[in-house]
Amino acid sequence: MAYTTLEDGSDVLRVPAHTQPDSEEECMVYCVYMLIEYCRTVHPVDLVRDTTPALNPEEIKDFIKVRPMGWAVDENDIEALSTAVSPIEFELREFERSPSTQKLYNILEDRLERELPTIAVVDAIQIQEQRTNRNISSNGGQTEHAVVVVGLNDRDVYLNDPWGGMQVPVDRDTFGEAWDIGLNRLITMSLQSTLEDH
Repeated sequence: MAYTTLEDGSDVLRVPAHTQPDSEEECMVYCVYMLIEYCRTVHPVDLVRDTTPALNPEEIKDFIKVRPMGWAVDENDIEALSTAVSPIEFELREFERSPSTQKLYNILEDRLERELPTIAVVDAIQIQEQRTNRNISSNGGQTEHAVVVVGLNDRDVYLNDPWGGMQVPVDRDTFGEAWDIGLNRLITMSLQSTLEDH
């Protein structure tokens, strides 16, 4: 079963949580790792689990560039990664103008209905402001951070955070504001068409 029910009654995907090293700017690498591991070990379709290859974080770095200031990813990287982890197909979605938060939530709901998590790029300061043990460097008041969306309801968005949080609730308003940091990026995941029908 891909979903689990939390104490508050919310259903969230059982995406394996993996924590990035404290000294590294590897949040995107670990988010991709969580998505691959979800397909490989949890996805409800046997064929998806059986055909998804295992890639560790070091191997994922061949596709996601990690620089001193953080990670960088583009369409070519995502296409190459998708080829390496077939049957998973990743798509980098960038919005030049800030779309409505309703559009964001429509995309997330569509993926979750298909039992697929999504990577969202957010402002770490807004999402992590309650954490006092984090040294979040800021460039102009914002710092980009990747998280995995594993659930959604009328109040909250549930995240697996590679900084060490599993199924963490963030209220929808805060999440929507944190996502609006420029290009409004998501990395969505789908399965090859032959597997979507199973």
